Formats: sequence, structure tokens, C-alpha cells
Amino acid sequence: MNRIIFFSAVILAVIVISCGRSQKEQESRGTVPPVTIIDKGFSKYISAYTSGIISSGSTVQIVFTPEFAASIDRNKTQGLFTFDPSIKGTTEWADDLTLLFRPAKPLQPATNYEGTLDISRLGTVEERFRFFPLSFSTIEKNFTVTLNPVSADLPDGETYTLTGVLVTSDYTDPAEVEKYLTAGAGKRDEKIVWEHDSNNNHTFTVEKIARQSEESELKVAWNGNPYGIKAKGEIAVTIPAKGKFTVTDLKVSAGDSKSVEIFFSDLIDPEFEPEGVVTMRPSHPLTVTAEGNRMLIIPGDYVIGETEITIDGALRNTRGEKLGEPVTRGINFTPVMPGIKAVGKGTIMPSSGSLIFPFMAANLSAVDLTIIKIFENNLPWFLQQNSMGEANVYNDVKRFGRPVYRGRISLTGDAGFDPNRYNLFTIDLANYIDPEPGILYRIELGMWPSYSLYPCSSKPEKSKYEEMLDLADLDREWEGSDNYYQFSEEGLFYEYAYDWRERENPCREAYYSPYKKLVRNILASDLGIMVKNGTDNNLRIFVNDLQTAQPVEGATAEIFDYQMQLIGTAVTDRYGVAALPCTRKPSLVIVRKESNRNYLSLNDGAALSMSSFDVSGEMPQEGIRAFIFTERDVRRPGDTIFVGLIVKDVASSLPAGHPVHFELINPMGQRVDDQVAALNDQGFITFTTLTSADAVTGNYRAQVRIGGASFSKTIKVETVKPNRLRIKLDFPYAVAGGESRAVRGDMKVSWLNGTVARDLKTTVDLLLKPVKTTFERYGQYNFDDPVARFWFESQTIFDGSINSSGEAVVSFTPDDELNAP
Repeated sequence: MNRIIFFSAVILAVIVISCGRSQKEQESRGTVPPVTIIDKGFSKYISAYTSGIISSGSTVQIVFTPEFAASIDRNKTQGLFTFDPSIKGTTEWADDLTLLFRPAKPLQPATNYEGTLDISRLGTVEERFRFFPLSFSTIEKNFTVTLNPVSADLPDGETYTLTGVLVTSDYTDPAEVEKYLTAGAGKRDEKIVWEHDSNNNHTFTVEKIARQSEESELKVAWNGNPYGIKAKGEIAVTIPAKGKFTVTDLKVSAGDSKSVEIFFSDLIDPEFEPEGVVTMRPSHPLTVTAEGNRMLIIPGDYVIGETEITIDGALRNTRGEKLGEPVTRGINFTPVMPGIKAVGKGTIMPSSGSLIFPFMAANLSAVDLTIIKIFENNLPWFLQQNSMGEANVYNDVKRFGRPVYRGRISLTGDAGFDPNRYNLFTIDLANYIDPEPGILYRIELGMWPSYSLYPCSSKPEKSKYEEMLDLADLDREWEGSDNYYQFSEEGLFYEYAYDWRERENPCREAYYSPYKKLVRNILASDLGIMVKNGTDNNLRIFVNDLQTAQPVEGATAEIFDYQMQLIGTAVTDRYGVAALPCTRKPSLVIVRKESNRNYLSLNDGAALSMSSFDVSGEMPQEGIRAFIFTERDVRRPGDTIFVGLIVKDVASSLPAGHPVHFELINPMGQRVDDQVAALNDQGFITFTTLTSADAVTGNYRAQVRIGGASFSKTIKVETVKPNRLRIKLDFPYAVAGGESRAVRGDMKVSWLNGTVARDLKTTVDLLLKPVKTTFERYGQYNFDDPVARFWFESQTIFDGSINSSGEAVVSFTPDDELNAP
């Protein structure tokens, strides 16, 4: 059977299975959009469009090809779209390629929409491509409610506060959300205070819940039926009686950072020392903190599975009453939910023949690897709408690249693998593709239900969702407009696995959404670029070698505007610097040298933040530019202050010896110093001033006047407590091991002001990493054993305190089982 016939069989199977579903089953999964087959010929005019399941607040977008967009009449925006059911709205251009239809009000939830776009009104097209078909569906309305344990109110704990979160599946009017939920104690309705954010999270608070003489209940109920939502329920929250000191709730965080929160009916005595009041069986070191009526317990080592925690009866509340009998609770530190995380934030990797991609994963036996190559001629257009350093599964890359590799990467064969925590893995992309310098690759790591190692009571060997993924030709969605959304990975997920209620349940297929992929961009290049643009419209480009940090001479820099039209080119000098005057606003810089190239977007908002640095300088006044600086940021009262001044006479109007007037003004506006100095021909002046030992602290102002121009700078004078340490740790040998396996090091600790640090708790962790064995004269030989594999986890080699002299001895012996290559 050839590939085309095989794919047709898959389509037929999917349609038959879809049509055979019961109405009840489709309702449980959410709205499934109808199948719409798109003629491949539309790819000459349209490169992307809205399809699949969308939010009710979305717009309908059509992205045209650059060739067709060049001939479009953008003045015609009326009567282009028709929809069934009808949608009222306006049509507008988002940019040169993208046409938007903006609905006048949110779309109806859980509704299938069919539509057409009359392309012939925009430009000349073949008759059979006059109307472009559209098909999409909106998300079904739904919500979930989560309650937090009640917290006792200060100062006496006689009232409680209850908080919770209501999460909606799609955007919902906050006024409607507030009608879903009610709270009441007995026959009395409690007031609910709401906070709404833009991520469909609606936080609610019930304040001042009174404690009664007897134990009572606060009922929190929700009902979405009047608004077309099949969600209804009720939770009764117990409110302890007055004068009764008990444990009311226990909350376990069994993720990668494990902890236990214990909630009490009363406020805990803040003077009571919590250390030692809580124990765990099996025994583990614990860190215990108490605040309000909440106690937080963090195990000091790795805990997994079932254990018991006991709170000693000596614990006191603010009234001095003890808990009484010890309280024991069983807890279960269940494994981490399956997931994939990124490591670091870098995008550009120096070329070295390999392209190492690090990531972390938990409770997965494997991951799906997809490598997408963004073609070089498309990269400038890609950077118009995307950031090189930020990538997510929602970015549209089909217009700019294609997959060059798909495969499955096993994660369980490595030594030291622990599925119950996030483990670090690396993939050498050079094993799967031939990395090209200056080419951007998008890396996608996904997970299937069968990859899960999470302990569930039952899990099928292979689900219908995965069977269809095995059969589907996923590369078809990259064939222009003929994307067959329903047979893409996302489309199959919504057809066979999606259930909004089970989206956070790792024992259900709905948890393993394609939208949970880890997505990163990787660029292989040796060129690092920095660009500065001044008020003189001169663009300065700095190019350095990322491997040696040396300037790159002879690199060609091309500067483009937003329409990707060349503004000009420049070549870097021996300092790695090139400058070019820009008559138009630059948008992109491309730097090339031999086979190496790199790209830097200059779009608004892409510049590095300078908020942590004083880079503002001073604007010219009366033809004079002046910059005031000091040798450090903060001083103590009584310190000498050196204020430097650099003056540039732009208008050449200052005679030699012109007086410069300096004043130091304290936070109360009082002048505490007044000096006059003559301006020399170099333009540098230093004023030496000081404050008294008992001077008021705060923001002082150094003010300099040169003729009619005035310049100032804030100088902070504060009482500073040293809180930084100098740590010196010396080992006698550069190489550990050999005949003397034990390694001993001396540690010396002091405060930065020179004072000895005494009796401080100190922890030293050891992490060993393998390096390649090389000798200068024998580079052609390999001295490492290719069979031996080296694995080592971080371990604590010193956990104690330094002595009264700030000293300690650190010693360790490398593990005999280490098989160093």
C-alpha cells in the first residue's frame, strides 16, 4: 500500500470512528470541530489561518503569502467574511500579511462555526479559489473550585478567613463568575470578596468567619447550571469551637520540593520554639517554622512513599494552652507528576561539531524529539513575529520551517535514574542531524501516555489516541494550507483524549496534552552581537567570538528595516566594531563571517533591561554636558565622600578657569557643604566632602552649578550592617585520587569588613563531572575508556559549623564505585 492510499485509509477510519460516537460521549469530551478538507492550491494565497478549538474571545486570523499580499487592496475590508452561525464584527489588517476578523462580542461557547473568506475581493485569484473555507469550534464553558485551609485571624484567632480559587476553562465575565459561588454558615450568607486575573483564575475570600461556642460548618456551594455549565457541588468547611486547640487540616506537597503544612484551630505561640516539636517515622531531619495557625515542615533529605508525622502535645497557642495528647497523621509523598522542564535560558551555542540540548524530566520512560529547521531565507520574517530566545507550542512555525527529525529518546537506561524526581538529561542533536552554523532549530520534546512511570491503579497498554498517532502522517500538517487539523497531533488529542476535567490527572490521557511540550530555539554560532543605538541615529555593532571572547574583525553586518529592506552594510574593524548611520528605524541585524552568522532583532521591547544600572547620563544644558559620579553607592555617616565631575563644553563658551560651584544638601534640604573650584582644560574636577559621625541618614543631593547650568546626583548615606562573607577553601592538590585517596581542605571564613565570622552553620556540597583527558603533544590519541560511564550526584561532604576563629576542615574520599573513564 503506497503512502497516499495509506493516509486515505487513516482518514476514512477516523471519520467512521468519529461518526459512530454517541452524543453523550462527545459531550463529555467537549466540542469536536467538523472535518474540513482544504484544497492544497490555496497555499499560493494563504499560509496560515484560524482552525481547531479556540477561545470564545479569539479573533479569526488569515495570514497571506508575501507574494499574494503584495497585490492585495487593503482598503476593502467590508463583506469579506461570512459565518454560520452568524458573527457580527469588524475586519482589519494587523500587519502587511495578517487579516483579522474581530467579533463584536465573545463567541458562543461549545459551538461549531463554519465560514468563508471571499479572497477575490482582495486580489486576482483563480475561480475555484475564490472562497476559502473556515472551520473552528469554541471551548466548552466549565469551571473547577479549590479551597484552601482556613486561617486564624490576628490578633486573637477568634475569627477565620477562608480563601479559594475558581478556575474557568475559558474567559468568562467576572460578574457572571461571582454568581457561580455562594457561602453561608447556618442561615446566614457570608460576603465573598473576589479578585480576577487575566488567566481565568478567580480568587475568592470569605473574611471574619466567627467561631461559635460549638463546632460549626461553613458551606461553600457552586452551581453553573443556570449559565449552561454542567458543574454543581458543595463543600462543608469545619469551623472549630471557641477554646478548643486542635489540628484542623494537613496539606502535603509531594512534588519535587516536598513539604507538609499543618493547620491548627488557634494561633501558635510565637515564642514557642518549633524545632523538635514535630517528628517523622521513618526518621528524617526536619526544618520546622510556625506562623499564625500554620506550621510548615520541610524534610532535610529525600522522602518517598508513606510515612507518619507526629506533633508533640507540648505545642502551645497564644493563650498558653497546650495541644495535650500527641497528634499522629499518616502522609503519602506520592511521586512527582510526569513532566518536562527547561534548563537555563540560552539560545545561541558555539559551534563545536555537537549541539548539546539539556532538559529535565520526571516519571517518564521516554520523550518524543522533534527538530524543526527554520530556513535561512525565512528567518528574518520569523523574527518579525517571534523572539529567538522565547518559544512555546503556540508559536506558528509552519510558515518558516519544516521538521528534519522525529524520534523517540529513551530516558531509563542511564545509571542514577530516579523517576520520582526531576533528572537532568542531555541530547546531542548532532547524533540526529548535521547542525549548520547560523541556522535556527526549534526543539520540541513531548510525552505520550504510555511513556508515563507514574503509579496508577490501572493504565491501558496503548490508548486509541496513541494508536491514531502511530497511524497518522504528522508531516501532512506542514504541507501549506492543506494541514488536516483533525489529523495533526493536536487534532487527534482533542478527538480521542481531551477531557477538561481530567487535564491535571496523570492517570488519564487528557494530562498528556501536546501543549505541554517543552519548546526551545537553538542557534549554532560563534558570533556574539551587541548593538547600541544613540540619539544621533548611528547604529554601532560590536561582534565577539563566543569561544574566545576576542573581537571579530572583518565580519559583515547587514541592517534591515521592519519590511526587511536593506538599510545598509558595515564591516567590523580590528576591535570588532562597525558603525552605520540609519535613515530609517532598524529592525534586524544579520552578522556574517565565512560560514558563521547570527541574528539580532531590534524590535521595541527586545532591548536588555538597564533598570539595575545608572545609564541615563545628563542632558546638555546651556551648551554644557556634565556627568557626576562617585566611587561607591552607599556610605556611612562620617565617611569621606569623593564626588567626581566630567565636563564637556559642547558650545565652546566656557573660558579657562571658569568657577564650578559644588553643594552637598542633606535629606532635610539643609546645605552641609559649599565649595568652589576652577575648571581646568581637561574637564575633570574632584570635590572631597564628608558628613559628621552623627549625621542624619537618607538621600543627600550633590549639586553642581556651572554658569546657568545645574546638575545633581543622589548620594545615599545609611547605617550599613555587613552581611557578606569572604570564603576561602584551599585543597593541597590539583588532582584528587591516586595513592592518597582522602582529600583534605582548609576553610577560612570572614566578613567582608575583615571581622572573623564565628560559629556559623556551614554546608559544603561536592559535585564531580567528567572531562576529556588530553595531553598537549598527543592530541591524536584518545586516553578515555569509551566503555566506562561516569555518573555522580551531588553529595554533602561537610555539614556543621565553623569554629570561633572562622575555620573548619573539609575532607572527603572519592567513592570506590566511581568508574572514572
